[in-house]
Amino acid sequence: AKYEITTASGFFYDEAGAQLPGDAGRLSVVGRASLSFDPAIIALKQAEITAGDGRKRAGQGVEIDLAALKLAVIDANTPAPDASWTTLDRDKLNALDASSLLLGGVRSREGDTTNVDVVSESLRVDTTGSTALQGPELLFAAKQDVTVAGGSTLAASGASPQRDYAVLGDGAFMRVAGGKQAGLARTGTVTRGSGDLRVEAGTSVTGQSLIFDATHNNQLDGQLSPGASGGALAIGADRINIVGDGSTPVDGLTLDNGALAAFGSLDQLRLTSYSTLDLYAAASLGSAKVKELVLAAAGVAGHGTAGDTATIAGKTVRFENPNPATASFTPGAALGGGGLNVAAETIVIGGNATDAMRDAGQVGFALRGFDSVTLNASQEMRFEGSGVTVVDNAGGSGAATALNVDTGRIVAVSQSKQLISSSGTTTITGGTGTAPVNDIGGTLEMRAKSLDVAGRIEAPSGHLTLSATGTDAGDGVILRDGARLLADGVTVAFADTKAYGPGGDVALKSAHGNVDVQSGAIVSVSGGEGGDAGQLALMAQEGAVHAAANTLRGDASAAKPDLRQGELVVD
Repeated sequence: AKYEITTASGFFYDEAGAQLPGDAGRLSVVGRASLSFDPAIIALKQAEITAGDGRKRAGQGVEIDLAALKLAVIDANTPAPDASWTTLDRDKLNALDASSLLLGGVRSREGDTTNVDVVSESLRVDTTGSTALQGPELLFAAKQDVTVAGGSTLAASGASPQRDYAVLGDGAFMRVAGGKQAGLARTGTVTRGSGDLRVEAGTSVTGQSLIFDATHNNQLDGQLSPGASGGALAIGADRINIVGDGSTPVDGLTLDNGALAAFGSLDQLRLTSYSTLDLYAAASLGSAKVKELVLAAAGVAGHGTAGDTATIAGKTVRFENPNPATASFTPGAALGGGGLNVAAETIVIGGNATDAMRDAGQVGFALRGFDSVTLNASQEMRFEGSGVTVVDNAGGSGAATALNVDTGRIVAVSQSKQLISSSGTTTITGGTGTAPVNDIGGTLEMRAKSLDVAGRIEAPSGHLTLSATGTDAGDGVILRDGARLLADGVTVAFADTKAYGPGGDVALKSAHGNVDVQSGAIVSVSGGEGGDAGQLALMAQEGAVHAAANTLRGDASAAKPDLRQGELVVD
């Protein structure tokens, strides 16, 4: 037997948001109608907390949550808005020396998530002079509106824990922190009927990571300063518009091509729309300097003409919909045409649908309003989580939208369950990504009018389906020389032993055309070192099936005669 002696600090050291022995606690004070708060707080913390492997961090100071129906932060030179407001003095709040200050709600921890129970209807910061409301982490939340009045200054510096926050329903939420970016999710129903955030002209907001999120209106007129090196900025609104032609959409938060570029080289830029992200004309979003660009919405809506090409760029570009039950694809103007070009080292199609939506084929994310969509990922394109993504122009011209994917490889990651569908032809090229894939058991289905594949698609011990749904005899599935569809079995090492995942399955289907696996292509469901081989299905009930010699592989290891060899189904 082996016994390891550890401490709570050592064992929970790396758990996100964990308060360890040596950290100070939390004080929550709520006045459901009003609040009077002017205490002296004694909250000791340990100078250093040590992990089991010797790593150290400073002990965290006290966390303070303060809330009342209408809450205002003022200074000696600023009067209260009126008698219905509870006021808090900026200088006294600074003197509390809180490691994290939450105004407008009360937090509670559930696993890795910190839930914020929003109490305040309205929250206002209205201060003067150069003195900032400051701390390592400042949080502001209200059901109706959060306002930072002109002349006010917010500044965060110092270490702050990296954690995920969850807020119920509509409202406004703002975070200013000296540490790494936090996650933010809205649970329950988001109607976009309330939740206004106003950062007025003449304000200054400075922190390594910033979040400005509002489900109704988001007005960002102040000076926003995320960290110059490794900073992060997250913006959420009922709709986000990126304009490339001087358009002035009447709905949502509008940013022109240069507005976001002014933030320089961010570690992460996250744009969350509780409806669509709308691109007008030759809109340009992001750049190769942004390490991660996250677009969280019900989809991207194009409003260009035939000669326009909108562009999205970042080292990693991620598309997802964290609110699939309530965020709907409702563009702010008539859909257009033209092209969309996404350029990155890695493109990620993240979760955008519940499991029930995925099983029903209900769309969670759409790329609409374009004649063609081109995804260029020099390293790989990854599918994660559950999702149903469509590329079409439904609600616009109705014409078929071509999807062109040029990438080192396409990967269905572990436990993914993704469907991507194009109303036109899907063309896949590239295939230079040959490094080992560490993901197991993903599911990916690609549907299109027809599919023309010369690239690489991998789902180790997983499930791959390519379906041509077009009605013409020429609408089929073609795998050209160099194409690789791989669902091979895998070997996973555990200390001094190994486990073997079986070969998965690959299905090539055509509703009315042919399935053609040409010379030089490889489709493999082999069992690998120690697993059973999987199943390969080629189905073209109204067309023909052709597979050149040495293109189909489904063998199990000959060294283990009890393993099952592959199965081939042709219809």
